[in-house]
Amino acid sequence: VDYLNIEGDDDLLTRVVSEASGAFALFGSADGLLRPTALERRRPYSDDLVTIQKYQGKTNEQFTHLLLNVTAALAKRPQALLDGSLHVLDPMCGRGTTLNTCLLRGIDVTGVDLDKKDFEAYQAFITTWLRSHRLKHEIDASQVRREGRTLGRALELETAPTKDDWKAGRTQQVTYLNVDTTRLGRVMRRTSVDVVVADTPYGVQHGSHGDKLDRSPVQLLERALPSWHDTLRTGGTVGLAY
Repeated sequence: VDYLNIEGDDDLLTRVVSEASGAFALFGSADGLLRPTALERRRPYSDDLVTIQKYQGKTNEQFTHLLLNVTAALAKRPQALLDGSLHVLDPMCGRGTTLNTCLLRGIDVTGVDLDKKDFEAYQAFITTWLRSHRLKHEIDASQVRREGRTLGRALELETAPTKDDWKAGRTQQVTYLNVDTTRLGRVMRRTSVDVVVADTPYGVQHGSHGDKLDRSPVQLLERALPSWHDTLRTGGTVGLAY
């Protein structure tokens, strides 16, 4: 069996390698022997948050971890992914694989998608999941209005892994904006997130309704990237899969 050998500060190294998307087992090497080492992952919630949903077009959760890891590692403050202070934006979040991945890892996240069915599916799933796990939470759905016009809907969630965390204010926030991602500058504050990650739309599956914009990620990015960029704090990064 081949092993990948990594050297460095033991405490930090264990923490970083444990978060690798493909890590299933970790060993320390001493005197020619391998010593099993527990993975030190920040996972305040149960894994079924990202594994229980099954639907056509779902982004693989391991790939989502990978995309988040690589993007955050290139940001000005990569340690934010480890200490939970990172704020992530997925501007094309679909049914929320990135949202759930970030929640699982105890970090705040904002998702954006125009599809009403995806928004409603995520709202139904996360509400049921929180209740079935008996987690303290507040969840609210409202309209997004600017200058007297309704631009879409918003789902605001705050939760915590334990009652003690909830009482102490150690909570995570998830926001889902059911709005046009190309108009994100009208609904999100500038310099409010640390990284932007997204699995871009692809092929016939995402463009079967005659909308040429949805069929081409390039056209979509040309219109949307400027407003996504404006949401980034200094030193932020963008990671796109296509």
